[in-house]
Amino acid sequence: MTGTEGSIPPATAFDEDQIEIVTVIQKTYELVNDPTLVPSHSDLTQLWRALQALFAQKYITTHISKTVHGVGADFTDLNAAFAWLAEYIITPSGFVTFYITPGQWAYDIPVEINHANAARVAIQGQGTAPTPNDLPITGYHSTTDGQNHIIKLRSLYQTELFFRASTSGFLIYRGGATLRYLLITGTQAIDTGYVVNPVQFGWGSGIECYDQVAIEGVSVWGFGLDGIFIHANGAVVSGSGLNNYCGFNKYVGIQTVGGYAYIGGGNATSTGAGVLILEANGQSGCIVFGAFFWTNQLYIAGNAGNVGGLAIENGGEVWCGNSTFYYNQGAGVYVQGSADYTGENSQYINNSTWGFFADGGNSYINNSYVAGNGAGGVAAGGGAYILASGSSIQSSSPPLNVVSGICMIAY
Repeated sequence: MTGTEGSIPPATAFDEDQIEIVTVIQKTYELVNDPTLVPSHSDLTQLWRALQALFAQKYITTHISKTVHGVGADFTDLNAAFAWLAEYIITPSGFVTFYITPGQWAYDIPVEINHANAARVAIQGQGTAPTPNDLPITGYHSTTDGQNHIIKLRSLYQTELFFRASTSGFLIYRGGATLRYLLITGTQAIDTGYVVNPVQFGWGSGIECYDQVAIEGVSVWGFGLDGIFIHANGAVVSGSGLNNYCGFNKYVGIQTVGGYAYIGGGNATSTGAGVLILEANGQSGCIVFGAFFWTNQLYIAGNAGNVGGLAIENGGEVWCGNSTFYYNQGAGVYVQGSADYTGENSQYINNSTWGFFADGGNSYINNSYVAGNGAGGVAAGGGAYILASGSSIQSSSPPLNVVSGICMIAY
């Protein structure tokens, strides 16, 4: 000891130490979402518990990839992959891609996406999305068409996930995951023995959405209910410009009961954006029930059920452009009640009843072509308002039938 007086620590020495401690507690709270770790003066055990929580967690902080299925893969199937992922937190700098090995891979239970960081997860196969020209239509929900479609789809995709037990395919319980270049197939039946959540109205669908999912170049074929079912807070988005397809499902290609869909990519007038193809389904190509549905290009054809190729009900709202409604049983588009529809620069041709039928609501079919429909071109009832500026409405039956409402046609 020299007797030299020690230096006086500056205030920052105390302040910075305390900030470091509070930062550990606060960041742990944000990562594990434990409300008891909100920094508090009254709890002096928080640093200890925060460190315990951090030591118990595993983190993915970079972009990593894993393979699923096949010899030498990281996981035997997607359920095993997500069981592994459940042990990890994916930080904002991290991302996980599960690459599916080429082949047909069979599942007896659904794939559940329920990870808190699902928005940083992608499931990717290999293949090429179809175009409408790849999948011609000869009838309403025709078995021949359905079989021809799956043969063509299997020639385009190298990766198929086959849900052979008649379950749903994907259950989206937490949002943001991306499905890319996948063929998702079913048996056109529903397993009634499986225990289903009482609010799970979409059981038997290729993709059940109770939160958001992104689809990029995805085809869904042959499920016992719908290709895609969107419920309440669910949503489907697609912004890459890749085509997506839902066909030969027992009921509806895409059905929304609340929620929303934004599918297509591009902008509101682009013809180069992806096409949403809904063909050969048993009841309708698309039913929008109290939801918002936006897509740049729809191709709806060969759907049965007399509901219409596209049916909008109960306050639903649809915007589409550059679309085709061809050879559907019922009307090409059917608008009911307070629903609204905008379908400009589109075609309504060769449907079994009307090209376009509105029983209420507001509809805009400007710059469109209506021809060859069984009952007539455009019909309005229920006080509907239809604006068809610049449209060509042709039919051997009445081109226009206004029972109750207003239909304005300006050439």
